[in-house]
Amino acid sequence: MNKKIPELKTRTEKSPSGSRLLIEGGSFREDNYENKVLQNSRIPGSLPFRPLLRDEEILFSYDISSLESLDSRCREKKLDYRELSVLMESLNGLLLSLEEYLLPEKLILLDPSLIYYHPEEKRYLFPLLPERENHFPLSLRALLRRVLEEIDYRSERSIILAYSLFRESCREDFRMEELMRIVRKNGKKAREERQKAEGGEREKRKGKEKAEDSDLRASLEKIAEEGIETARREAPEEDKLILKNGILRLREEREREEEESPLLLPAESGSLMIKETELTEIAEAEKKRQKLRKKQVFCLFLMLLLPLCFYLFRGLSFLLRMLPLIFLLECALLCLLLFDLLLAKLPEEKSREERSFRPVSSQSPEYPV
Repeated sequence: MNKKIPELKTRTEKSPSGSRLLIEGGSFREDNYENKVLQNSRIPGSLPFRPLLRDEEILFSYDISSLESLDSRCREKKLDYRELSVLMESLNGLLLSLEEYLLPEKLILLDPSLIYYHPEEKRYLFPLLPERENHFPLSLRALLRRVLEEIDYRSERSIILAYSLFRESCREDFRMEELMRIVRKNGKKAREERQKAEGGEREKRKGKEKAEDSDLRASLEKIAEEGIETARREAPEEDKLILKNGILRLREEREREEEESPLLLPAESGSLMIKETELTEIAEAEKKRQKLRKKQVFCLFLMLLLPLCFYLFRGLSFLLRMLPLIFLLECALLCLLLFDLLLAKLPEEKSREERSFRPVSSQSPEYPV
């Protein structure tokens, strides 16, 4: 016949130094191994414990300062699968600690009013009662039955976990490892569902951002084309090189985008070829103008340097004698400059006439320079 387990009396005491849970109805022998370990060691996952003697009666005191009981948390809100997973992981951690200290699982009290949540450690702490004749499987089954009453029935995942745990605990000789397998499998499925939902949201956001980027790029291209046209009309001659570089950079950006999505209509393709030819001609003309400008500066420098050297090294009389020769040399340099200017003007007039007669597609605007 099973020995009758004595009824426990519990109460809480609050003081300026903290809160305590007091349990009456147990026994404590100092020569007992379990009592020595509980009194001298802090078992991870258990409430801090010490025995008290009041009026020749043994009391067991547990420090519950800043802790909240499972019973109280259930009254505040229903349990979901996350809370239930934390409860089971906390209990499993305590069982592993008891194995290390060679203590039996029957010491654990599984009454919801005696189980406390530690907010900083984010786990539940359980009271250990010395010399307690407690049937752990029955106590755990009773705890899970109470959890079924307090579960959040709006959450399908929470319902599945609670019923799976209770059904497994009703089996004869169930194992804690099987219960933890159910908890972790349920947690894995919940994470997969959450990641899938988050992935769907990310895809929607990416699609929306991509559409917004396309609209923004189109607007910027339109603004750039208008700005180039304005700059062509208003920019002075010395700013042409800057404008040309801007056009070339814009063309490079367009070519990069076309490589990523290069499906062009025939009219658009022809228009882009026309633009590329024009830009190449502009770049070559700019190079020729720069060379001509350098030659002009060099000739002017020679025209000034030649008489100055005669004057400084041979004197004024020698300069006057050589003046006709100097005049002829400077006239030759001046004719050379005029000849170069004429050669530079002729290709520009020819290319301008060719561009005026070149057909342009109406579907794709040019980049004028």
